[in-house]
Amino acid sequence: MGKIRYHDVFSLIPSWTFFAPQPGTSDLNLLYRDRLVDGQLTPWREVPLGGSPGLVRSIWNPHKRCQKCVVDMSQSLQAFALETKSIDRILMHLSYIGLLFLVSTIPRNGLHAATQFTLARTPGEAPTKEPQIIFISNFHSLE
Repeated sequence: MGKIRYHDVFSLIPSWTFFAPQPGTSDLNLLYRDRLVDGQLTPWREVPLGGSPGLVRSIWNPHKRCQKCVVDMSQSLQAFALETKSIDRILMHLSYIGLLFLVSTIPRNGLHAATQFTLARTPGEAPTKEPQIIFISNFHSLE
């Protein structure tokens, strides 16, 4: 399979992780909320990673790499947070900074003073179950 992937410069050949020894059974979600200038908190919202659902996505999905990057940073941050208990070290972790940057660059109006993000795991087979919160960041100024 390695020789075939070497010649697949456009990444057209899918990776069959569905048949892996431990296939994925849950979804990882990146959510954010803001603290307004009057102190109120907005509801949690999922970070828009782009991409249109449907048949076109199976042929053309330029947002696939962004989604993969968010998943990789989330998994890296989760592992690091479990390894270290120092909040100062977590705040300096490259994945924390990357996720915070992504959340901070979402367009907002001038009423938003600070933002916070969270990583949540939702079960793929039973979406009615409550999400499992994996990590919650501090609030960070948007100024």
